[in-house]
This record gives sequence, C-alpha cells and structure tokens, in this order.
Amino acid sequence: MRTELVLTCCCLLSSMPAVSSTIVVRRANVTLTSGAAVKAACKKVETACTRFDAVELYCDCALTKGRWTPRVRIEVQPRMYITSLDYVSHEFSHIFDFKFAMEHHADGIEAHSFETYLGCDSFLGETRAGFTNVLLEFRRDSMMRRDHQQTAGR
Repeated sequence: MRTELVLTCCCLLSSMPAVSSTIVVRRANVTLTSGAAVKAACKKVETACTRFDAVELYCDCALTKGRWTPRVRIEVQPRMYITSLDYVSHEFSHIFDFKFAMEHHADGIEAHSFETYLGCDSFLGETRAGFTNVLLEFRRDSMMRRDHQQTAGR
C-alpha cells in the first residue's frame, strides 16, 4: 500500500518580493512519497524534485504613449515530489529561481516598444516560439546553481 501526503505550501512564495506582477506562481503542490514514486514523477532522481507543470506564456500588445509595447503574463503550477521534509527548502529554492528567471525574461520582453502593432505582434510571435528554450535554459541554470549538475544533453 502506497501512502502519500499532499501538502499545499505557500508561505515561502508569499514572502518573496513582488518585483513584477506578470508572473503567477501558483501554490506548490507537495507530495511526500517513496523514492520510486519520485523517480516515476521526475525521471531522474529518487530523493526530491520539482516539476513546473502547466507553464503558460500570455502576450499581447498595448498602445502606450503612442507606441506599441508588449505585455507579458507567465503562469506556472509547481509540483514537488519529496521523500523527506528535509528537501522542501531546497525544492523551494528552485521555485524562487523560476520566479526570478521569469521576471527577468518578462521585463526584457516588456522593455521593447514598436511603432506599429504588426511590429509588436511579430516580435511576440518570435518570443512565443523561443519560450521552450527559455524554460530549458532556466532548468539548466537552476540545476547548476542548486544541484551542481547539468541536465542531460548539455
């Protein structure tokens, strides 16, 4: 019989400074479970991991002071799988890295402005197309920073 404890944690996220209102990190779903279940959920380790599910990038263009500027909203649902409560703070550090990286990415997008709507919309098309690479770069950077290891293929 497999026993799982699902916790909803928000205390660490609510204490993070709100640099930008464009990033929505939902409360982390934390599952305390076996090593085999952690490996099944995350494919690599048996102790603890955090998945970032349902990552959505929303972009549109707004006319501001006669120029078209991108507006960005990024949403994510973090899911932690842990074999011990000892891993929670480490896994929250990956969530902090995600929020920080996405704030930086959104700020970079929103720093642009265009004379025409079509120019702005074209830029956002390129931005959407490259978002998967942004997520892969975040994953690589966070794993190097927190776990001192590279992801596969890097």
